[in-house]
Amino acid sequence: MKKFIYILAAASVALVSCSKNNEVNLVAEEDVVIGYMPVANKTATKAPITGTSFSTDSTFGSMAYYVKDGEESLYIKSQKVYYHDEKWYTETAYFWPKNTEATLSFYSYYPYEINSYVSYDSSADYGLKIADYDVDADANRTYDVMLADKQTGLSKTKTENVVEDGVPTQFHHLLSYIKGIEIKTNVKTGKDAYITIDKVSAVSLNHKGTYTTGETWTLDESTVSPDFCEPALKLTTEYQKVDVTSNGYYFVIPQTNTAKVQGLKIEYTVTTGETNEDLEATLYFADIDKMEGKFAMGNAYTFKVTLGLDIIKWEQPSIEKDWATNTYEASVE
Repeated sequence: MKKFIYILAAASVALVSCSKNNEVNLVAEEDVVIGYMPVANKTATKAPITGTSFSTDSTFGSMAYYVKDGEESLYIKSQKVYYHDEKWYTETAYFWPKNTEATLSFYSYYPYEINSYVSYDSSADYGLKIADYDVDADANRTYDVMLADKQTGLSKTKTENVVEDGVPTQFHHLLSYIKGIEIKTNVKTGKDAYITIDKVSAVSLNHKGTYTTGETWTLDESTVSPDFCEPALKLTTEYQKVDVTSNGYYFVIPQTNTAKVQGLKIEYTVTTGETNEDLEATLYFADIDKMEGKFAMGNAYTFKVTLGLDIIKWEQPSIEKDWATNTYEASVE
């Protein structure tokens, strides 16, 4: 961290009224660069951020407002924050205000690439609003969207720890995502009788919405039914993984599941001898008790599906009647 110290005077000064020399050192007050201190995600770039630490290879966006006498004004326009010199800084240096009556309020988001969707909103939980975000758009499919706790009332004199340690920055996940799909059958298959998975897709997911407060988004009515990777799996009684996407995950805007609407659609073929039967089945999310009727913020979902088949079987054979026993006596002359 660069420190800007200006030596205004350091000289032996001869005073006219006195023959004694005085050495006077005048040093300007230090101008302190604003730094950040990202910390753990509250729960559980590219790809979902897992764990509770924020990688120094990542960047995020932040803005700040200057507050004095009840009035606020933009102090730092939304900027990219990145790690260098063992601290987190914006590329252009910004400094803590000298005015002891002024404070700064900070609002941060991840990733910086969603900055066009983000705006300041004093009524929002995190002080920021994310408007009309399309999680399914090509440019957005890989972003783990997060907002940080807002930091208000910070100043060089009132909260001195932020000068050295940086502005506290704790992010919270705003999306959920489908992490994995695993499928098996309930019966042992063989050479001439088996199940092949042809296609797996989601059905009627909301993909666009606006976030301001709470645990839910205000959703657009439009839906998508994304196809996941073509599995071409021949099922066994052991779970086999279906790649959700080439990246291994699919982000979902938190939403409530409606009966017989959102679900996981599986298209498959049952081969028996020379006969192929093309079938499909839908696992509706609203029917999964553990989901509690929704895709919840900050949750990753793996779906394990069993495709059931009814094995052809024969009842205990019986014989209409036993042999009729006949004994004949005869003589031959």
